Amino acid sequence: MDKREFTRIAFRSEAEVKCGDKDIKGEIENLSLTGAFVKTTCLAPLGKPLQIRIQLCGASSELSVTLKGKLVRQDPRGFAVEFTEMALDSFFHLRTIIAAANIDEASMRTEYASAIRDQQD
Repeated sequence: MDKREFTRIAFRSEAEVKCGDKDIKGEIENLSLTGAFVKTTCLAPLGKPLQIRIQLCGASSELSVTLKGKLVRQDPRGFAVEFTEMALDSFFHLRTIIAAANIDEASMRTEYASAIRDQQD
């Protein structure tokens, strides 16, 4: 059964994960307001706190967001990260990326409100 509450979009970008003393490079496969799947051959322990840096490249600029999270699932292709903390500007960058994927606006507003409440708890 799928427990996801938030819209995930296909999103390809470089990611750097710092988990304890491990530095892991990978590629984001999909992204939501609350998590991402990182394709990589390197794995880390489930539940371990981590920091993830996601590269966001535009036509005329290069930007990245850094988020705190934890590893919640892994398989032979990589692992899923649940975001546990993010700066407000990072939230807005993620929201813009997901909205650009032409997701239903009413659904997105509901998800934004839920994500903001989750971050405040």
